[in-house]
Amino acid sequence: MPPVSNNLKKVSFVVINYNGGKEVIECVRSIFSQDYKDIEVILVDNNSTDNSLKQIKNIFKKIKVIPLKTNKGYAGGINEGIKKSSGEYIVVMNNDLILNKKIISEILSRKEEGDIFGVKNYFFSNPQVLWSAGVKLNRVLFRAKLVGNNKIDHGQYDLINFSHLVGSFLLIKRAVFKKIGGFDEDFFCYYEESEFQERALRNGFVTLFVPKATLLHHIAHSSGGGSNKLTDYYLVRNRGFFIQKYQNGYFKPISYFSLLTESILRAGRHISKGRFRDAFYPLMGLRDFIFEKKGKLDN
Repeated sequence: MPPVSNNLKKVSFVVINYNGGKEVIECVRSIFSQDYKDIEVILVDNNSTDNSLKQIKNIFKKIKVIPLKTNKGYAGGINEGIKKSSGEYIVVMNNDLILNKKIISEILSRKEEGDIFGVKNYFFSNPQVLWSAGVKLNRVLFRAKLVGNNKIDHGQYDLINFSHLVGSFLLIKRAVFKKIGGFDEDFFCYYEESEFQERALRNGFVTLFVPKATLLHHIAHSSGGGSNKLTDYYLVRNRGFFIQKYQNGYFKPISYFSLLTESILRAGRHISKGRFRDAFYPLMGLRDFIFEKKGKLDN
């Protein structure tokens, strides 16, 4: 990680792109439309096979592009972007978000209250409905669950400060990276934001949910939308690594049994829909956790 910047105002956006299509164009436009203007935008492309990278270079002249020769996943892409960033505040984010123009201003108005900041995610297709306000980590099962998913927002979560925030968009002070390092690339994608936040919390940093900071989310566009065989694989495998790394010994057997149950249930859902080959992926995730196969799945 780079040393702390002398620029105490600049916000560096690190956007991870993989076959982002038109959504990544809309995403970058929403960044440049911020009412907070002291920003830089870094787009890390994980070896996309569509023409999204070419379009981005043609449309946006004030953007730093980092084209990777291999897909390093969300965690690896973030780390590459941070190395090239210069701001005191670093936003790590998906490529399928539309940001409210005041999202940075709202967060920085509360910058003294925390170190890692999260926001409200609404469905792009239904902006009155939350995709998530935060994340609840079950400390017995060590399973992360979205809070507010598919709920109409009545402000019911505005006074809650979640210990874990939604990983699609996080604003993080550079001092956090300086002390604890970057995202764990063994995870590749999924649970890497939970691992990072847990590591930060255990090193004394504070997470803060800022309810007035909002965005719209095209859900899981880069992974194909919703639950699929690859998300099932990474969610099962990486939850295993998360349990292994942070759960205390007394609760580990309970957590591991829950992981086994999750992998079977995910496989069963594929079978019930006639996707018999896909049913192997969550079971492969469990197998690869047991044999400590990390990084990108070779498929």
